[in-house]
Amino acid sequence: MTKVAPSIVDMLSDAVKSRGMLRLLTHEVIGKGLFSTAWSSGVSPLEAWDEQLRNREDLELVGIFAQRVLADYDATPIPLRQAMTYQKALQKHQACGAFLWFLSSLQKMAPSEMWPEIDKSLRSQFSQGYMDPDLLHALETQVPPGDLKSLGAFRPFVAKIEGTARRAKEEKDAQLAQNLREADFAQLKAKVEADLATLESQRPKRGLEAEQHALDMKYLRDRKGKQYVDDWMGKHCCIVEAGENFDNGIARFLKFKELFRKHSASGEEYTICLFDATVFPANATYVAQAVKTLTAVLSMSGNNMGFVQFPVYQSQTSKSAMLKHRHQLEMNLLKGGLSLIHPVQILFNKLNCTASDKRALAQPALACFHTHFSEHSFTKSNAVTSGTLGPCPLLKVGDFLGYDGETTKPGASARVEQTKGVECHVEMLAGILGGMPFDDSDTVLIVDILPNRFAEFGRAAVKRNLEGAGIKLRYFAFMMEEVEVNRAAMRGMVHEVWDKDPNSPPKQRPNRESSGAADAPSLELLAWQDGRPYFPDSILSKFADHTPEFQGIQKLKKTFEDMFPAAAQPAPVTGSGRAGGVCDFSLDDGKKPLDLTRCIDLPMVSKDEFAVTRLAEAVAVGKRPHVVISSSYEVWIGNLTDSASSPACFRYTISPVDSKKTNVFKPNALPEDRSAVRHQTLGAVFIGHMDRLIENKRASLVWEALVL
Repeated sequence: MTKVAPSIVDMLSDAVKSRGMLRLLTHEVIGKGLFSTAWSSGVSPLEAWDEQLRNREDLELVGIFAQRVLADYDATPIPLRQAMTYQKALQKHQACGAFLWFLSSLQKMAPSEMWPEIDKSLRSQFSQGYMDPDLLHALETQVPPGDLKSLGAFRPFVAKIEGTARRAKEEKDAQLAQNLREADFAQLKAKVEADLATLESQRPKRGLEAEQHALDMKYLRDRKGKQYVDDWMGKHCCIVEAGENFDNGIARFLKFKELFRKHSASGEEYTICLFDATVFPANATYVAQAVKTLTAVLSMSGNNMGFVQFPVYQSQTSKSAMLKHRHQLEMNLLKGGLSLIHPVQILFNKLNCTASDKRALAQPALACFHTHFSEHSFTKSNAVTSGTLGPCPLLKVGDFLGYDGETTKPGASARVEQTKGVECHVEMLAGILGGMPFDDSDTVLIVDILPNRFAEFGRAAVKRNLEGAGIKLRYFAFMMEEVEVNRAAMRGMVHEVWDKDPNSPPKQRPNRESSGAADAPSLELLAWQDGRPYFPDSILSKFADHTPEFQGIQKLKKTFEDMFPAAAQPAPVTGSGRAGGVCDFSLDDGKKPLDLTRCIDLPMVSKDEFAVTRLAEAVAVGKRPHVVISSSYEVWIGNLTDSASSPACFRYTISPVDSKKTNVFKPNALPEDRSAVRHQTLGAVFIGHMDRLIENKRASLVWEALVL
C-alpha cells in the first residue's frame, strides 16, 4: 500500500470498511501493483499497449479502475459476490486503460461544444460494463492508435463528428464558391455593361446592318434547299419504321414500288433485297417476318436477287449460337423456296491496323433467288460469278459511325455491325452491280429488309447517286430503330451536294447593301459575327442554372436582345450537320490557336549521328513517326529507317471525329520493355515530369493529348 496514492488508499479503505476485505479484493491484486503508480497492464500479449495501459500520476486510470471495481462489486447480486482475483482485475484494468485512450482520441476530433454530452454518455455506458468485450478485443487485434470505428459504442459518435465536420466543410466551400461566383459575376457584369455601352454608342450606324442581316436570314430560308432535298428523297430514298411484324412498312413499300414502276416504264426493273444478319437480331418475330418479306419480294420476278450476310462471331455470343443462327436462317430460306447454291465471300483488307487486330478477313454471305423462276438476271453479277466481293476496307474503331471516343463507346456487337462503313458498302454495291447488262432505261431498286443500325447500304446508295457513279439506284429500308437518325443523315448528304452546286442560289444574298460600318467594335466579352453583335453562350455556361448569378447573366442577355433584336434571331435550319459559330478569343486574353499550316524548321540529325540514351521510344506505324524520348526528356521525331543522307520530317495532325470532339488518349502504364512503346502510351513517360515537356527544346508539336 506504500506505492498507492493516498486518495486511492482512502477510497479502498472506506470500501473495505463497508464491504469487507475478503468479499472485495484479494491481497494479490494490491500486492502485484494494480493500484500502484507507474504500473502497466500492458503485459503479454498486449506489450504494444504498454504506455496506454500505464497508471500515471494524474491518477485518472487508477481512479476509474478503482471505481469500476467497486461499481461491479455493488452491481453483483449478494449471493454471487466474491473477491476479485488478479486475472479478473488485470482484464478490468486493461479495459479501463483502453477506454480512457479511445476516449481521449475521440476528444481530439470532436468539436468542443459537442464533447460534454459525448463524454457523459460514454462514461455512463462504460460504468455499466457493456463496453469491456469490445475494448479487450480491440487491444488484442489492433496496435496503437487503434480504430475508433471498431467499437460499437464509439462508432455512432465518430459518424456524428465526421458528419458535422463534413457539413461544416461543405458550408465553408459553398460560401467560398458563392464568394467566387459573386466576384466573377461582378467582373463579367462590368465587362458586358461596358460592351453594351460601346455598342449603344455605335447603334445608329449599326441599325442598317441589323436590318440587312434580317433580310439575309429571310433569304437563306427562301433558298428552297429543303424543297430540293424533299423532292430528291421522294424519288430516290425512303426509310420507314417497320415494327417487328413489318405491318407499318408494307403499304409504304408498295407505294414506293409503284412510283418506281412509273420511272421504269420503258426499261427493265431490277430489285436487290439486302438482309444483313452480321449481328443476329434478338427479336425472333422480327427475323421471321424479315425472311417472309424477303421471300415475297424475290417471288415477284426473276430480276430480283437477295443478298444475305450471315452472322459472324463476336464476344457477346458463342460459336455454337452463331452456327445455330446461321443454320436456322438457311432452313427458313429453304422453306420459303429460295436457293442456297450461290455462296459469296466478302473479303476485307486492314489498312493502318495494328498487329493486335484479330478481326476476320472474310464474312460468309449468300446470293439467293426464288426457285419458282428458271432464269435469274443477277447470275451475271460479278459477285455471283466469282463468289467473292472486295477486298473492302475495314474501319478502325475510332472511325465507327456514332462513336466519338469519349462518351459513346460501342460494345462488341456494335463493333462488328459498324466495322465495314459506308466506303466498304459502296465497294460491295459495285461488286453486286458489276457485270450486269444494265440499260440507261433500266432502274434498280434496293430493298434493305434487315439493315444494320446505321443503314450503311442506304448511305452508300445515296453516295453513288450523288456522285453519278453507275446506274441510278432507288433505296427503300425497313428499320426497327434509328429511323430519324439515318433519314436525317441521308438528307444531309443530299443537302450538302445541293449547297455546293454552282447552279444553286448563292449562299449570300445578292446586291446586299452595307451600312458602311464593316469594322468590328472593340469588345471585351461580347462577340462580333457577320456584321452584328453576338452574346456568346460561353458566358452563360460559367454559372450553374440554379444560381442567382446565372439569373443575372440571363437578365444581361435579355437587355442585349432588347437592344439588338436581329442578333437574337436563330439561323435557319437547312439539313443536318450545318452549324455556325465564332471563337471568342477575348475570354482567354486574346490568345490564338497555333497555325497548323506554319513552317516548322527544327534541327535535324542523321541516323548515324543520333546517339542519345533512350528512356522510351515508339516505332513508326502508318503515318505516325518514330519518336524517341531521351534520358534528359528530350523528344526526337524522325525516321530511323532512312539513310544518313535523307532525314525525314513529319507533320502528324489529329482530325476531329464526326462529333467534332478531339481525339484524346489516356495512357496506360508503361511496359517493362520501353524500346517499342505504343504512341498513345508514350506520354506516360512525362507523368510526374510535365515541366520537362513544357520546357522541351526539341518538340514543337504535341500530337496526342495526355489526360491526368
